[in-house]
Order: sequence, then structure tokens, then C-alpha cells
Amino acid sequence: TGWAIRFAERVAETPAPSEVELAALRDLEARTAAAHGQKGSDE
Repeated sequence: TGWAIRFAERVAETPAPSEVELAALRDLEARTAAAHGQKGSDE
């Protein structure tokens, strides 16, 4: 692409989402799918 690749010297791992965060995302996905007339993901 012509772009020089650069990497950070220090990186940190992002913590896994909590059960509350996962539930909120699943609910948002289901409501969005319903609003668009689709079935939500079962994953």
C-alpha cells in the first residue's frame, strides 16, 4: 500500500467483557434485528 507499518512499543490486552456488558450487547443486537425485521444472532 505504500504505507510504513508502525507498531506500539507497549501493548495491553483488553479485558474480556463482563456478563452485564455481554447481556447489554445481546439485547441491543436483538432489538436492532427486530427493528429491521431480521432474526438476531444466536451466538
